[in-house]
Amino acid sequence: MKKIFAILFCLTFILPNMLWAQYKPIDSLYFTIVKYEDREKKVDSLYINSLNQLAYNFHETQPDTALFYAQKALEASEKINFPQGKARAIKQQSLTWAGKKNYPKALEYAHKAILAYAQLNNTREIAVCLDHTGELYLKQENKAEALTYYQKSLRNYEVIKDKKGSATVLNKIATRYLEDEKYPKAATNAQQALEYAKELHLFAESSEANLILYKVAKNDKDFTKALEYHELALQYKDSIALKNQKEADKKLENDRKDRYRQIQQVQDLLKKNEDMRKIEQERQELLRSALEKQNKKDGSVTAELAKKEKELQNLKNSQAVLKKDKELQRIEAEREKNARLVLQYHNESERLLSSARQEKDKHKQDSLRQLAKSKQAEVDVYLRQEQKLKAESAQRTLEVLREKEAKEFQQYLNYLVLAGLGAVLVFAYFVYKSRQKEKKAKEAITEVNEELNTTLQLVEEEKQKSDSLLLNILPLETAQELKQTGTAKPKHYELVTVLFTDFKGFTNIAEQFTPTQVIEELNHCFLAFDTICDKYNIEKIKTIGDAYMCAGGLPIESTTNPVEVVQAGLEMQAWMANWKREKEAKGEAVWELRLGIHSGEVVAGVIGKNKFAYDIWGDTVNLASRMESSGEVGKVNISGATYELVKHHFQCTHRGAVKAKNKGEVDMYFVEKML
Repeated sequence: MKKIFAILFCLTFILPNMLWAQYKPIDSLYFTIVKYEDREKKVDSLYINSLNQLAYNFHETQPDTALFYAQKALEASEKINFPQGKARAIKQQSLTWAGKKNYPKALEYAHKAILAYAQLNNTREIAVCLDHTGELYLKQENKAEALTYYQKSLRNYEVIKDKKGSATVLNKIATRYLEDEKYPKAATNAQQALEYAKELHLFAESSEANLILYKVAKNDKDFTKALEYHELALQYKDSIALKNQKEADKKLENDRKDRYRQIQQVQDLLKKNEDMRKIEQERQELLRSALEKQNKKDGSVTAELAKKEKELQNLKNSQAVLKKDKELQRIEAEREKNARLVLQYHNESERLLSSARQEKDKHKQDSLRQLAKSKQAEVDVYLRQEQKLKAESAQRTLEVLREKEAKEFQQYLNYLVLAGLGAVLVFAYFVYKSRQKEKKAKEAITEVNEELNTTLQLVEEEKQKSDSLLLNILPLETAQELKQTGTAKPKHYELVTVLFTDFKGFTNIAEQFTPTQVIEELNHCFLAFDTICDKYNIEKIKTIGDAYMCAGGLPIESTTNPVEVVQAGLEMQAWMANWKREKEAKGEAVWELRLGIHSGEVVAGVIGKNKFAYDIWGDTVNLASRMESSGEVGKVNISGATYELVKHHFQCTHRGAVKAKNKGEVDMYFVEKML
């Protein structure tokens, strides 16, 4: 039961938190944008930078989404004349088109980005964009244009004295000259790149520059220099490999920690065995208590208790016999020997790894590490041998106990034969009485256990009923908080979509029915709405008379709740239309449904201390109610804020600014169907 609870706990809280931690940066940017568009804030640099950052985050995984956000950032930047945001948006579009391998389109935006940054006098970004443009020309196999833009990029890097950028571009220029067999120019650029790379300790750039110089020297038949440059290139590659080796050492360290954890698990298992022994002792104490309780009814139970004590003493004697068994002694000696070898080889492995870290010769390092791995493999072999010996020990213990029991039984039979028939009869009589008393004692224990099991079962059933009732009233998260602390603090949600419904003509039609019929009709509709809400993970809040209220995006926050709630609204109206046709076919009166939706921030929680209920508050709730009252029967009426969040998923009809009670004119839309 505890294992099942632990698994459910991880799935409910940790995974979502992990996932939330993974996507939190993107979600926070998304919420920033929603806040601006939902509340109709004035567009500013924060809003535009958030759009550009989203475009950057998505440009490799979801290029179409990235282009959407970059275009939005570009339009907003032009609207408020924000040149920095405009330049970044254009650059991001170029990068995204390049990722989609549409190089002509990427080049178009790359040139625009260069002009945009030129107007800002941002030399560093100009250099980056020129380098990027050169790469795009190279992708199209236009090497001449690529070289031209690399040279322009280099000039800009040199203006701002960016030696790292200069080293990278110099190597690209040298490579182009090398391909065109212009060896002196290739050597000059590679030599300059090497100087910058040495100064900044750039291993990759140093290795590439030395490799170019090696090819130039080889062409000039200067094999001495060629060999020198080649060795330097390999040394820098070894430096990179050393960095990778450090990461491998770190992985090896983690593997050792895993082995330590494995040993710790063995120790924990031994401790659990000891705990089980203690539990068995406690069970024996409970057994004695039960026998003493029964002794009040039958004084002869004391003799039974004495018999049990004798059996316990016999068990201890059996343990002594086990210690004398030679096969067990051999197995235990071998296990002890294995344990010493495990420690010995493990220590040798640690020593070899320590020597490898201190050794400067790479070949000796590899040799020492290989020896350490072989020692660790031997440790694994002995650990597996330990498991095998452990199983053999358990099997041999069982065999010894059986042999002892058989021997004692045979001795007992011999005694009975010698004692004669009279002794046999007396013994049989006492055995019979003993069995009867033991049977009574077992029955008493069974009765107590059955009573306990029945009580526990009743408690568990009542607990399940109360938990089920609580979860039917409150969301899981709130119910658990109430059970653990006795209170539930209100929680603020940034994006929640609230849905209200109301039946037109309810009062007039209800007058034609009895109260029981009215409740049955309402229950029929609301049960259908509940089913639709469950389908889209929407939380039902409450019903007020013939009104129905639900919300998406709580108690577990999500960014997709506007789309889910609108889908639910369309299904509710479709269900009502079908129900209306059935009722009209029977000649019965039927209600019609108005439905309104709005998205925004709310506060949710439990109010009161008696007959508490989960509810939500905020202007979002009020405006959602106005969407319902301002709507039309059979339609899904949404606010402009919700429309902006779902417009890429649904076909909508703009109603214009509609006057809403106490809210003035509000932008509204009718949702027609999904796209």
